[in-house]
Amino acid sequence: MLYALMLLGIGFLTACVLMVMLAPLIHERAVRLTVRRLARARPRSAIDRRAHADQLRAEFAVSTLRLQTAVGDAQAKAARQHRDIAKHLAEVQRLKAELRRTNLVILRFQTRELMRRSTTRTIVKLIVYLFERWRRPSHARRLLGQKSAPACAAEMWTSVPV
Repeated sequence: MLYALMLLGIGFLTACVLMVMLAPLIHERAVRLTVRRLARARPRSAIDRRAHADQLRAEFAVSTLRLQTAVGDAQAKAARQHRDIAKHLAEVQRLKAELRRTNLVILRFQTRELMRRSTTRTIVKLIVYLFERWRRPSHARRLLGQKSAPACAAEMWTSVPV
């Protein structure tokens, strides 16, 4: 078992030595690739720098135009919604006015009906009074003092309960 542990230790140490030898090579390659990538991203001449700045300005202008278009669309949508709301409010106001007119007509009809009932009730009371007066025995007329028919009628009209 000791022999296996020694072989394992020797293998680990060999791997460490190889890593120490290969690590700088790997690091140099990573640095070189990074520098190359950054050099490609950075413009090399003044013309390239100006072209890059123009490209950035153009991208900014396009994004600004997209935002302005989106804002314009949102404002148009809001204007349409406000117009629809105004239409609905006008419709509601019209319906309220129509309801008020209808309620006035209903109240007028109810008033007419009450007047008709009141008039009918008064007429019925008058007819009942006259009928009772007519059915009264003749001796009651004698007690009243033998008034003439026109005088009795005048008395009836002045004493009619309303």
